[in-house]
Amino acid sequence: LFTGWAVRVLSEKHDPGQDMKASEGKAAVIASLGRRRLPPEDLSSFTQVFQRLKDAQAWSAIEFEHGVDTIKSRVGTHLWTFVVETSSLPSFLRALKDYFLMAKGEFWQAFLEESRTLMQLPPKPFSAEHDVNVALQQAALKSTAHEDTEFFPHVSMKMIESTSIEGPVPDQYEAWRGLSLSFTIEWPLDLLLPP
Repeated sequence: LFTGWAVRVLSEKHDPGQDMKASEGKAAVIASLGRRRLPPEDLSSFTQVFQRLKDAQAWSAIEFEHGVDTIKSRVGTHLWTFVVETSSLPSFLRALKDYFLMAKGEFWQAFLEESRTLMQLPPKPFSAEHDVNVALQQAALKSTAHEDTEFFPHVSMKMIESTSIEGPVPDQYEAWRGLSLSFTIEWPLDLLLPP
């Protein structure tokens, strides 16, 4: 199952324009998307493995298992290279830590300062999300987040309507309960963390 899924991912033609804007930080990913990620010689050797099994006079579970393990190992190596190295998985995980686990404390402190007066009032129905994102961008300019040109552009705040608040809102802070942090994930990393 893993091998079939991995071969499909590595063989899939993906248009980077579908879900990401070309940026300088993604130049290597975009260049790799234009190349075949699974070399034809590997595909040929996979076919030969199964052809040998098909042509054998007697079924051998051991030979079959060895062939599948060989293919799995080779495909796993290509998948690792593509997802971890080419797509910058460690940098992506660091960005999740920075923004979702609040490792960039100076950024979050600046955001709290920028959004203080905004958060003291109930959210405006049609502009609350925009207003909070303006505060988020201002906080980035006052901290090291503005230097993160690879991942910070994918961070935003979303207002999710809360159905649990019925009737009059008890106070202005409760009204912001629907505020959430959003991070757009690009292909192929969205295979690991689907939206």
